[in-house]
Amino acid sequence: MNMNHRHLVEAGARIEIDGKEVEMPERPSSKYPDNYPFEIEIASSRSYGGENLEEFAGKTLVPPIIIN
Repeated sequence: MNMNHRHLVEAGARIEIDGKEVEMPERPSSKYPDNYPFEIEIASSRSYGGENLEEFAGKTLVPPIIIN
């Protein structure tokens, strides 16, 4: 999901596919297809608005990304 991508990058994470960093999507996300190009899920019980993601600062994540 676009917003989860933003939250992780704002927390300091880097998201890569095939060794290349995935660029942050532009706002609004209406330019994207109905389904986001890759899976990023963050459980709302873990972070609703991007909080509590500090542990991902400086880490490289590779989709699919599921955070519970």
